[in-house]
Amino acid sequence: MDLRRMEYTRLKILLPLGIALLAFLAVSIVNVYLSEPLSSLYIMTYTTIAITLFILLYCIIGTIQNQYCRIEQELEAEKEERRQVEKVLQQTEERYHAIDNSLGAIGEGMIIIDRDHHVRYMNNRAIEWFGDQAGKICHESLPGFEPVCRECNLENVIDKGKTLQRQASLRDGRIYDLVSTPFRNSAGGVSSLCVFHDGSQRKDMERTRIRSESLAAITTLSAGLAHEFDSIHVDIIGYVELLLKMKSLEPKVRERLEAILATSLRAAEITQSLLIFTGSASSQREPASLAKLAQTALAPLRQEYSTQGVELMVTYHDAPKVCLNQEEIIRVIRNLITNSYHAVLGASEKVIRVETGASCASSAASSSTSRAYIRISETGIGIPEENLSQIFNPFFSTKGEHAPAGSPLAKAKGIGLGLSICETIIKNHNGEITVESTVNQGTTVTVWLPI
Repeated sequence: MDLRRMEYTRLKILLPLGIALLAFLAVSIVNVYLSEPLSSLYIMTYTTIAITLFILLYCIIGTIQNQYCRIEQELEAEKEERRQVEKVLQQTEERYHAIDNSLGAIGEGMIIIDRDHHVRYMNNRAIEWFGDQAGKICHESLPGFEPVCRECNLENVIDKGKTLQRQASLRDGRIYDLVSTPFRNSAGGVSSLCVFHDGSQRKDMERTRIRSESLAAITTLSAGLAHEFDSIHVDIIGYVELLLKMKSLEPKVRERLEAILATSLRAAEITQSLLIFTGSASSQREPASLAKLAQTALAPLRQEYSTQGVELMVTYHDAPKVCLNQEEIIRVIRNLITNSYHAVLGASEKVIRVETGASCASSAASSSTSRAYIRISETGIGIPEENLSQIFNPFFSTKGEHAPAGSPLAKAKGIGLGLSICETIIKNHNGEITVESTVNQGTTVTVWLPI
């Protein structure tokens, strides 16, 4: 409030008071004069009293007004200071939330620990990993840390102001990269700001990378060996077939040559499967009917299955031809039917159903489009739910493990490449394989191929 405004306000207050005081004195003098004459001394005394009272009122009001202005200025200064503090607190809170959200978004856990080892703050990621331990002693509450941590660096961080890095291992096997740095709070105290990064993910990625590189090297080596063995098999099969054309062969020799030929053909088939698995096999495609390919695949199997009491039920629906490699698809069908055969050997109802057709269906792998399918279902032991996601992994096999003791299926063993090779073939044809299974009820495998 400026001086002019203060004087104006003061006059506004004093002028009515002064007029009222003078009026009061005038009335008093008139009343006294009417009763008896007044001396000049008496009048001067009254006038002096009036002036003194006026000055006194002026000073009192000025003092009160000055005090009021001072208090008002102090209040304004306090309000301004509070506004500045609130602004700083808001900016600090915004920066804190930004840091907290950034650390949480990139998977970093943040914990603030005071010099007494008490946990003062944990962000959401740290709470997710360790639970809410705010207010507790760090080495007693954070799971997996031994009291007191052998590598505790709290004193170096708080007292010496150092930023330190180390690894913290928990009992559950997780490894954290820990960075500790000094952190000054609003009260001026110093704490340790600890940022945790889950190093287990980095190590898992490193192991995955090494495994991928090893598999790539093994795949290259396997492809080269498979090509070499394929050449050897061609030579053996060719020479054996030439020998079998000789009419002068003794029956026992012919029988042994035929056994050699059968074994060589089986070895050549395995080698071809390995070439397909490594992606080195040639694939010549032409339009063909899935129904005819299914008939070709089933032809040599019917006799064997019937002797074991396994019933084959076949349904062929009309479907357009599909551009494919016939040998590879026949291999897939035989592999799937063989798996179904092994699954029903120990079942009370030994039924394998084979169905072909076309359908317009959508899936996760493709949009809605017309596709041909072959569906093979059986009433066997089924596949446990925990194994469904692994059945296409190379070298994963549980064949015979869940069969009743002493049953024919218990003797069946696999090396875990059959379904993996089937999946590779179907994916190379831009198709997919879906599996549905219920333990002790059976399994249905459907192969979808684009038309």
